[in-house]
Amino acid sequence: METLSHDELMAGLLVSEDTEDFELTLSTGKKIILKIKELSWTEQSDAFAKSFGVRADAKGNPVAEFDPSVFRVEILKRKIVKSPIPFTEQVIRKLKEDVGSQLNSLVPDPFGPMKVAQDAPKD
Repeated sequence: METLSHDELMAGLLVSEDTEDFELTLSTGKKIILKIKELSWTEQSDAFAKSFGVRADAKGNPVAEFDPSVFRVEILKRKIVKSPIPFTEQVIRKLKEDVGSQLNSLVPDPFGPMKVAQDAPKD
């Protein structure tokens, strides 16, 4: 096993603090740039947890329900760090379908493997 420097170890463990540009095409055809960040494992887990609610079934037993729209909103609120307008829950919930479908590419599969730091050392 190779010995890693502190910087190599941290780069393999932690999400980057860097942001990426995400080009979003508005319904008008104009484009804006959003600054997005990579989410940590716990940030994704928190969004997943907030997406569950409990309701009673016909017999009064508690049943857990997943709400994909809550998951999308929670992920996008965390992932979009800079934009020409604040991407609040109210704004995200009112987006036009063509805009929302572009942003969907930023949302991980809630039941798939969570994305972690890409530069993790491999054996």
